[in-house]
Amino acid sequence: MAPRIVPLSIGSRPGRPVQPVQPGRPNRVPPAASHTHPHPKRQRPVPSEPASESCAMIEGMFALSFPRLASAVVTSALFLALAGCASPQPEDLIDIREVLPEVRMDIRYATTNNFTKQVLYPEARCVLRREVAEALVRVQEDLKRLDLELVIYDCYRPLSVQRKMWEIMPDENFVANPDKGSRHNRGAAVDVGLFDNYGKRVPMPTEFDEFTEKAHHNYIDLPSGVLVSRQNLLTMMEKHGFAAMPSEWWHYDYLGWQRYPLLDIPISSVPAPGWFSF
Repeated sequence: MAPRIVPLSIGSRPGRPVQPVQPGRPNRVPPAASHTHPHPKRQRPVPSEPASESCAMIEGMFALSFPRLASAVVTSALFLALAGCASPQPEDLIDIREVLPEVRMDIRYATTNNFTKQVLYPEARCVLRREVAEALVRVQEDLKRLDLELVIYDCYRPLSVQRKMWEIMPDENFVANPDKGSRHNRGAAVDVGLFDNYGKRVPMPTEFDEFTEKAHHNYIDLPSGVLVSRQNLLTMMEKHGFAAMPSEWWHYDYLGWQRYPLLDIPISSVPAPGWFSF
């Protein structure tokens, strides 16, 4: 006989009765403390088993229930419990593919094809504040009307990576001093270029991360087509709340970036799209 699966109540402990999940009335889960508020309200600690043992117990229950196609309520409760075992993250930091699933990406710092000649990211992903990511959706929609689309070179960058970059190029014209931090370290900046509707990269003033005068927005000794492409990108980004960095045609800061704190959490710790999908 298959083992009987007991519905799990989030926060339950051995020795206490399990609170059943009532149809139409999901159990209340205490909200997580704000990651941006400087003084979250203190809560009286509740004794419980060590986190590792608790997570192991939850994983064991999930292993029993999922292969036997347990009810959606039970499986969902187990998923939520496992989410509590993961490292806490800012709630509004998301993978861009949540809102732009087919966006082109060429994350250079996940390769050696960048000015450091080193692999700085363990995986090629774009993570941004949700508000910033949603603004890029609107940029993409407008670019599509011009038979163009975005290609993303960089998004959120952990502060520890910023320090490595500063060691290689300590020039604030091109690399932010880690003591002050970059807009990238806040998840509020993007490095982007353009592709056309034939799947070809649109020529721009320089290659990405080419720290020369030609990369400046006010440099005009360029082919007319390149000037038009740079202006198209600038126009659409500014229309949807981004400001250009004068010395880098590819770099755009989201207006209001000051609201977001500097972060040094791993990119891999932000859930990928579909992480909880069946």
